Amino acid sequence: MKSYFYDLFSLYKSLFLNFNWANKESYGNYLAQTYYYVSHSSRIMSIVAGHMPAEHEETHKAILHHALEERGHQFAAKKDLERLGYKLSNFPELSETRMFWEPQYYKAQFSPLDFYGYALMLEGTAVLLGPKILEIIENIHGTRVSGFIRLHCEEDPAHFDGLFKLFDKFNEQELSGIQINCEQSFKAFQNILQATVGEKSSSKGASHAA
Repeated sequence: MKSYFYDLFSLYKSLFLNFNWANKESYGNYLAQTYYYVSHSSRIMSIVAGHMPAEHEETHKAILHHALEERGHQFAAKKDLERLGYKLSNFPELSETRMFWEPQYYKAQFSPLDFYGYALMLEGTAVLLGPKILEIIENIHGTRVSGFIRLHCEEDPAHFDGLFKLFDKFNEQELSGIQINCEQSFKAFQNILQATVGEKSSSKGASHAA
């Protein structure tokens, strides 16, 4: 499973690194879209936990714990956005963002283990690229607007390692569903980043960060 993930990640690595993190408006839109999809994280996890097959009791307990850890993380992105000088209303939720998180509610109910492909994509990317992206953001925009990414640079390494330990307990069919969702999630997140660069804020008078 590790080799599968790293091979898939390599296809998207340059896209993430080459996103225009230096542009204030692009970064602001990214933070807003992050707020929108992260708002669903603990909710989706709770549904996954409720639909987890009885034979995956350890996984059921793990995702309940993870849901508690993720609860409220969207507000870190919102705070960064406001410190950057924007409001959520400056950047409405994109269709691409909804297409990223909405399918996870379906998977949570009807194929709950598949959710781990979504989690693997997000946490793996945070672990492997987060420190570099954090450096770019803090060098250009300052440390006051990097709280969300810093938080996940600190927390996600343990989650990332824990995922592969869980995967050792899954059968080939279960892993196949996770792989499909991981690939789908990478593609959907690519669409968010590309749309974010193309979108302009709805308010041209957004204030500058303090």
